[in-house]
Amino acid sequence: MMNYRILKILIVLTFSCTYSGAQEVIIDLSTNKGPMTHVASGFLHTVRSKTVASTQTLDPLAPKHFRHRPSAALDRAIYDRIQDFGGTLTMVLSDGWGYSGTEWPGDNGNWTKWEKLVSNYVDTILTNKLNIYYDIWNESNYERYWPRSEERFLETWRRAVQIIRDKQPDAVIVGPSYTKEFPYSKITDFLLYAKKNNVLPTALCWHEMHSDGNLVVEHTAQLRKFMAEHDITIPQFHINEYSRYESHIDGAKIIKYFVGLHKAKIDVAVRACWSNGDCSGCSPETLNNLATCDGKPKSIWWAYKGYADITGNLVDISNTSKLIGIGGKDAYAGNANFVIGALEDAGSVTLRFKNIDSTPYLNINGAVKVVAQRVLYSGNEPTKEPIEVLNKNIKVTNNEISIVLPDFEKSQVFLLNLNGIQQDDLVAPANPKSSLKE
Repeated sequence: MMNYRILKILIVLTFSCTYSGAQEVIIDLSTNKGPMTHVASGFLHTVRSKTVASTQTLDPLAPKHFRHRPSAALDRAIYDRIQDFGGTLTMVLSDGWGYSGTEWPGDNGNWTKWEKLVSNYVDTILTNKLNIYYDIWNESNYERYWPRSEERFLETWRRAVQIIRDKQPDAVIVGPSYTKEFPYSKITDFLLYAKKNNVLPTALCWHEMHSDGNLVVEHTAQLRKFMAEHDITIPQFHINEYSRYESHIDGAKIIKYFVGLHKAKIDVAVRACWSNGDCSGCSPETLNNLATCDGKPKSIWWAYKGYADITGNLVDISNTSKLIGIGGKDAYAGNANFVIGALEDAGSVTLRFKNIDSTPYLNINGAVKVVAQRVLYSGNEPTKEPIEVLNKNIKVTNNEISIVLPDFEKSQVFLLNLNGIQQDDLVAPANPKSSLKE
């Protein structure tokens, strides 16, 4: 028979582990990983006019960049709406050519149609004083978009760049916009060709079509190394489509992309769009699969909303194999915001916010107000409003506060907001579990 004293000790230890959380994430508020740029808040084919794009679903996401076909990019109403966001705009020239015909640039040695198309686009942009980036050709390494040779694509690129720079020397030119599983050798061959022919892009870009957002860090490092070894300088890096369909509606996997894009120091990133069988994910209503066909937000929408709410400077988060998060502190706004997702079932999770003294605007009267909301995974279905599980003033102890997020399941997301409290507010005991709403 088990000794009673041993049994009592085991019970106490089991309770302690449950209370403190099997998973622990440390957030160091004293760190500064640079300003929050919202690089991942780019969208593809989502704004069609001022009236069509829903202000209720798009505006709260604070979009920073858009990638459009010429018919939309050169529409003044659409352009002005993008300017209202303070965003930038990339125009895909090849979308104006089309991909369904039998004629392609350079067929039978004829370049007239392609050169005239490029020239007319540049003239329109200059005449109307538009600030638009030029993406020469979309996914030329995918036969659906380019059924000709690589050599022909490179010549198509060279002629377009020369026309654009002759007319607009300061133009931002984006390319090569290759897709698939990071075609490193094709990108490096392109770079060598472009350097030799003096047609390097202003922004090197490709599509990250996989489910692991951290791979963008590795891929970018490989290209930076190659460029340094070959004396190639390109000012910007763009990922003008990111995320495979398998990860597209999973908030935790998308947060991993957020983290990877920032760590890789990408300048512009645009969310890809996929058909979900019932409607196009590229329509204004679906916002690149963030919403249903009739415009109702899915749970993934809230991951982007949490990301948009982060302002100020990013801080260090000790992400684990099961948990991934990004967040920042903002002295001007007097708060700190975080979005954290579960890559796997994580159970009870403890968040420790360290070095509170580095954010005096949060620590008022020895306490910090914490609000935590759970976003339940809804897949392709409309989501419910986030569930508030914590809304308390947490006492600062040893220069930190801790909270527990219970039952953190795979693909769920938590939104967290920290605020300084007023001096006449009551201070809660330093027992985060007591403040949870089960």
